[in-house]
Amino acid sequence: MNQNYWKDKIFAYLHDPPEKPIILFTGSSHEKRANEIVKNLGIGEPDKKTIEQIKLADHIASGIDRPLFTKLEGRINFLKDPEIIHPLSGEKFDEKLFAPIQRNNIIGSSKEAVNTAIEELRIKANGDAKNLYLLLWRFLPEEIIEVEKPGNKLGFLWRHLPADTRLPYHSVFAHLTATSAIYSSLQMGERPAFLFFSLGPVQSFISTSRKTQDLWSSSLLLSYLSWKGMEVIAEELGPDHIMFPYLKKQPMVDMWLKEKGLIDGNFSEEKMLNMPSLPNRFLAVIPYEMGKEVGDKVMENIRNEWMKISQVTFEHYIKEPLKEVTKNYPQASVELFKKMWDEQVNNFLEMNYVVFPWTDGHAELEALPPRKTADSVTQFTKMYNYLLKEIQDSKNQDKLYIEGNNIGAVYGSLYEVSERFLGARKSVRNFEQSEQKGEKCTLCGVNSALIPFLSNIKLKQFRNAEIFPRRSEYREFWKSLAKEIDKKAGAKGIIKDDGSERLCAVGLIKRFFGRNVYSKIIHTDISVNFPSTASIAISSFLYEASKSERGKEFLSDFKQSIKSIDSEKSGNYPDEVYRTLENVDSDLPEHDGHFYYISELEGLKKEDNARKEEIEDAVKFMQDLKEENPDLYSKITPYFSVIQYDGDRMGKWLSGGIKDYPILKDVLHSKVGIDSSVDTNWTLKPSAAIHSSISRNLRDFSLKIVPEVVERNLGKLIYSGGDDVLAFVPLDYSLDFATHIRKLYSGLDLELDGRIHSKNGFIAIGKDKLQPEDLYTTMGGKATGSAGIVFAHYSTPLSYVLQKAREAEHEAKEAYGRNAFVIKIIRSSGQESSVGGKWFYQIRDNIMLSRTEFIQLISKFFDLKGIKYEDIKKFGFFEPYFNGIENVESISLSPSIISDLRSEYLFYTYTEGEENNEREKAVKNTIDSQFKNRIHTFLVRHINIEKVDTKKKLEREKVVNGMENMIFDFFYFHFNSLVSNENSLKKAKEDKYTNALKDLIEFLTVSRFIAKKGGE
Repeated sequence: MNQNYWKDKIFAYLHDPPEKPIILFTGSSHEKRANEIVKNLGIGEPDKKTIEQIKLADHIASGIDRPLFTKLEGRINFLKDPEIIHPLSGEKFDEKLFAPIQRNNIIGSSKEAVNTAIEELRIKANGDAKNLYLLLWRFLPEEIIEVEKPGNKLGFLWRHLPADTRLPYHSVFAHLTATSAIYSSLQMGERPAFLFFSLGPVQSFISTSRKTQDLWSSSLLLSYLSWKGMEVIAEELGPDHIMFPYLKKQPMVDMWLKEKGLIDGNFSEEKMLNMPSLPNRFLAVIPYEMGKEVGDKVMENIRNEWMKISQVTFEHYIKEPLKEVTKNYPQASVELFKKMWDEQVNNFLEMNYVVFPWTDGHAELEALPPRKTADSVTQFTKMYNYLLKEIQDSKNQDKLYIEGNNIGAVYGSLYEVSERFLGARKSVRNFEQSEQKGEKCTLCGVNSALIPFLSNIKLKQFRNAEIFPRRSEYREFWKSLAKEIDKKAGAKGIIKDDGSERLCAVGLIKRFFGRNVYSKIIHTDISVNFPSTASIAISSFLYEASKSERGKEFLSDFKQSIKSIDSEKSGNYPDEVYRTLENVDSDLPEHDGHFYYISELEGLKKEDNARKEEIEDAVKFMQDLKEENPDLYSKITPYFSVIQYDGDRMGKWLSGGIKDYPILKDVLHSKVGIDSSVDTNWTLKPSAAIHSSISRNLRDFSLKIVPEVVERNLGKLIYSGGDDVLAFVPLDYSLDFATHIRKLYSGLDLELDGRIHSKNGFIAIGKDKLQPEDLYTTMGGKATGSAGIVFAHYSTPLSYVLQKAREAEHEAKEAYGRNAFVIKIIRSSGQESSVGGKWFYQIRDNIMLSRTEFIQLISKFFDLKGIKYEDIKKFGFFEPYFNGIENVESISLSPSIISDLRSEYLFYTYTEGEENNEREKAVKNTIDSQFKNRIHTFLVRHINIEKVDTKKKLEREKVVNGMENMIFDFFYFHFNSLVSNENSLKKAKEDKYTNALKDLIEFLTVSRFIAKKGGE
């Protein structure tokens, strides 16, 4: 596009001044102020036609984001009555956060900051209109905050200032961005259109991973290719045209701006370039007439980048090792290997898109392929035309927002239609998969494992057929190739050198992309530290060891003892482990986590006679630690956890098909009047502002919040793509991490380290929550998420652990009705168990308790040392159960209580002949008269307290009663949640009372498992 195109976009983007809500109704005209800003840019002024088009784009953007209803009554002066409302939940900013706008001369200082910021960006653009637009789009709010003078800072408030003070749920900058994209679409054609694009394969590609690095690398590769598709639109039309996901502050987008010279040096998000944070599909607004051209260019750019990645992988890391190995195989042909490679690469990508116009009729609906969706077309045509008629027939239209047939008001319906057509398009395959012969890839199990030669066996009946080698020949070839690849890459173990890994082209690209290729392609060094599952499991022990002099001494001595055993220094650990050890001047571990396990060292001793003596010394170090410092040694566990978290009903949040969607009265300013005939319970439709908010919230959650929470829990983040999180965390920290992620996803009440303050759908970052460094909007209290949590021995095959994590997450959503978690334990013996439930349960006085925190608290009671009363206070709402207890040193609970419950729970079941409703009617009496009494009996038998005075009997009774009530409430409300959940345990033969009792036993078993570090 030429310079005039980008100048016009600047005019559209600045049609409202950024400080509009500050100056509105204060005697200043925001229209005149906008003209002043444009004039100061020195790039000319828009002509009459452009002004009219911008005005139309403004009306359409307003129609999208401001609900259709009769004219609002009253005007809101933001300086006098400031409100900012969460767009998804209706929750409001803490009014104390508005203190900065009450300062004197805030109008003058805000204008000055805007002028200075825009001038700084103008200078940086160096006379190029496209560069100026990109700088304004990406940096204007940040630049304003940067140039504000002390004493008159609005700070983070700039990002949240409302576009309409009467409906303060969407920001000025969101409105400016939407107007700019719509204007350009009108300018380049007759009408805007949605382009909905999808890239795959996703699940099959990511899930077929043997190593943590494979898992991360495959996610990163898809995220990068998705960006390369969006890059086409960003480059030709502007990044504002991408409606979902939200591109501002995305690391890969900032990398693109850096390549253009618009970011100097290292940008703030550069350290996150290794984070897969972009989804595999996107929504854009484009000129309808350019739809096919743009869609095809998107596919072409992705395909070209994929071929480039393939070429770099082969040429830099495979070709030379392959030539070296084929010297030993006279019949080998590099060309045959490359032919197989090219076929697999060419058939990998799955890309689909649809273009749907923002139209005033339905002819396009009927014309769109595929024809098989005729019923859907009829249904949506009817709905669509009804909404258009509703706009046309509305009386007392607010003409500021509705000019005749304003298509913006049906944005949500257009989105839903487009999404349905994309789904229909994806069901039609674009190509036939080529036949895959010979041994299958051990990673994906679908493509053929690569091989450079055919069998030399000649069979008369197959004289014209290609006969592939035997498995033994594959193994020998891959043994040799793996060793040569390690030499070339200067690393060890990229591919197992025992022949057990035999990969296809896609598998090799996955293996090398994150490790080497990505850095080469983006010309930036991406340093990625991926711990093994054993290193994750041992991380909490290393952290605890660093807290004492004896522990630090052990770490140093043990490190020296295994230097001769592991000369490769192959260890990697979570970043927080390294930081912690550095802070206390402790030696940093250089060796993989499995060296800390006696069983591993004993096994190594049998295999390595040459270093038998050194290995025995290492074993003695561990045995001495076990005898001399059993408390520290007890921190060692061979178990780690995998947490897979996923936001619930994300597709319906985007399409508006969810019962908790925001309603009109939720987003109205509290002092706005509205005609009494208007139903303020009217559900909003999806809008650009809501889409922008969802995407921005997920970006901040995935790039800002999740990484920090993972680090503080000594974990390793594999991917965090919006609402989708996968992390490996030490066993001790697993439920802390899961609980924090769930609360922070919705902005529920939580304080972390005096730095993260979450409440009412917002997260304040910084030591002072009333004057934070930044403020993030979350998905809000109405949005929920579910998680699969797996505890597994580090030697369990990773692919199996990941499969169980996916199953657990699915069960949390389907069996427990979402907003739930499921924990699965995979023991080293092969025995498995599973239990799940809702994250929270409500007891009297509207107090919400966390089930995961209950599990953690009980695990403290199961600890050999028990729990101190002062530590119970750290569990918040659980403390009242133990009010009035005095002078108690510690409280402990014998895990034998689980055996007692397990042996007696059948006593409380009902006969098969009773009707379900009769069972449920009898439940309360049964619980009160029998089960609660039995809990009391078991607690008396198994609880122990240590006191500092002689009133032990009285205090013991208080402890027993408190514990009894706590366990009973947990059980009773879990039972209630099973009864109220229609999806719950449909296949179970037992009644829900029995299931609730079995679940209680399993929850206590999880607590014991954590307390005993897996050593049950």
